[in-house]
Amino acid sequence: MKKLMIVVMVLLSVSLLGAAENWIRHESTDEMTGESSLFVMAKSVPAISPMGFPYSDVEVILCIFVDADSAEDMIYLYFTKAPNLSDTDTEDGYYSITTRVKYDDLILNSRLTQEWSSHSLHFTQDKTVIDDIINSDEIIVELKWYGEGNVHFKIPVTGLAEMLESVRAELN
Repeated sequence: MKKLMIVVMVLLSVSLLGAAENWIRHESTDEMTGESSLFVMAKSVPAISPMGFPYSDVEVILCIFVDADSAEDMIYLYFTKAPNLSDTDTEDGYYSITTRVKYDDLILNSRLTQEWSSHSLHFTQDKTVIDDIINSDEIIVELKWYGEGNVHFKIPVTGLAEMLESVRAELN
């Protein structure tokens, strides 16, 4: 029985370690105010199918700004080069993008915004998207990239609930 408990504990530890490996905790301090902000970030990933020049080395990082009570959490995609997307709506100072996101086997339409020339795409339904990610092992984001067509980024997201709980405990 003791051996079985040890095996179960080791497997559980390895499982939790693997989930934690998907996320990085990052703290940022505002130089002017001294206020700190906490973020969790998935590890960067390239497109599933490589893009051509000049986008061949583009990677994406899924980032979440963490609020103490989750009311103001913000989720966005940060790219190593500013995304050059097609099929967007031009607004006052930003682009509006409607695209598909696959949460494990569930495909949903999502709306994102991109300030002109920004490296980031912000999900407009922060809480809904975070809840969908918490219930998923991976997501695939589809973007219509200029000159490339539909480009897909597969992001492992296992362990987000635990990471958010840990970061919120720090904030409270």
